[in-house]
Amino acid sequence: METGRVVFEQTQPDYLQICYPAVGLADLVEYYFELDLSTRSTPFSIVALPSLNTLIAFPLTSTTKSYCSHFNQTEELLIGPKILGNLSHALTCTYAVGAKEFSVKFKPGVLQQFLKIGVTELTNSHSELADHLPLSLIEAIVKAKDFNERIALMEVYLSGKIEAINAHKKLKIVQKTIAVMADEKELMSIATICKQVAVSSATLTRYFNEILGLSPKQCFKILRFKNGLKHYQSFGSNYVYDEIGYTDFSHFVKDAKNLTSKVPSGL
Repeated sequence: METGRVVFEQTQPDYLQICYPAVGLADLVEYYFELDLSTRSTPFSIVALPSLNTLIAFPLTSTTKSYCSHFNQTEELLIGPKILGNLSHALTCTYAVGAKEFSVKFKPGVLQQFLKIGVTELTNSHSELADHLPLSLIEAIVKAKDFNERIALMEVYLSGKIEAINAHKKLKIVQKTIAVMADEKELMSIATICKQVAVSSATLTRYFNEILGLSPKQCFKILRFKNGLKHYQSFGSNYVYDEIGYTDFSHFVKDAKNLTSKVPSGL
C-alpha cells in the first residue's frame, strides 16, 4: 500500500475528477469530486488536512474505507454513504481495492445549517447520510450513469436550499470573514478582521463557535497551513514563508506538527 499523501485540487491526478458548481450554488458548494480507484491493485491512502469544510460521500461500489487519526492513531471503518464533518486535526483515509466514490465538498458551515445538524455532532466525526437526505436521492446518485449525472441530481436537490442559506446572517458573516482570511498574507488581529466585516470581536467569535465550532484564530491557522503546504510542495523550504503569515520556515514546520503530527515532508 502506498503511503498516504495530501492531494491538492489543482494537481488533478488521473484517478480524480473535479467539477465546480453552477453559479447559483457557489455559496453552498466548493466543488464536486469523484475518485475512481478501480484500476489499482492495492489499497490507496490520502491524507485529509484540517479543514473547515464538510463533505457528503457516496460510495459507488461495495468496498469500504477507513479513517485513522494522526493524533491518537485510532482507526475506524466507514461503510455506506456518510456526512463527513470538518476537521481540527489531520487523518489518513484508506480506500479498499477497487473503490469508487462520489463526493460533494460544501462551503464552511453550509451543510450543518440546511440539514440542521449541531456543530459538535460533526466536528472530527461523521454521520449516516441516510438519516438526513432522502433515500430516493441517495439511491439515484449511486445508480446514476456517470459523474455529470450525479452532479445534476445533486444540484436539483441543492437548488431548493439556496434561499435558506442566503438568508442566514451569521453564516454569511462567517463566510465573509473566511474569505478575508484566505486573501490575507499575514496573521491579522481579530480586531482588524472585525473592522473589515463590521462586527465586534465578541460577536465574531460567537458566530464562529456557533457555525464551525472553532474560533476565528483557529480557522485562520488552518487556512494558513493549507496555503503553506501548497507552497512547500512547490518550492520546498526555500520559499519566503513570512510572505504567507509565518515568521519563518520553522514556524511552518511547528504548525505542521501541531495540526498533522507530521513534518511537511511526510505529507
